[in-house]
Amino acid sequence: MRKRRDTRRLERDVAGDGYDDRDLVSADALGAPIPPNRQTEWFAKHREAAGIPTGTLHVLRHSAATLALTSGVPVHIVAARLGDRPEQILSTYAHLLPRSDELAAERVAAMLA
Repeated sequence: MRKRRDTRRLERDVAGDGYDDRDLVSADALGAPIPPNRQTEWFAKHREAAGIPTGTLHVLRHSAATLALTSGVPVHIVAARLGDRPEQILSTYAHLLPRSDELAAERVAAMLA
């Protein structure tokens, strides 16, 4: 991510007023969004080169959400990082949080003890 950030900064400096800074992680040399099909092709090429037989960018999104939620990252934070509303995250990932209520009760009880 740091390398991508540094590349964006260099591209912005070189392009000057021609750079349309939209604060994107993945952007072309002038700051515009990279078309999804180009990102999919890029990902497939690198996935195959790494010897990973299957998977998509969308699978990585789900993996990131799953790992964050199951490690205790609050739903609203996961939603913000994924660019979604908390309600959308809950409707998709609620099955991962069956202990949430129990865990909350345990933590409150521990603070009161």
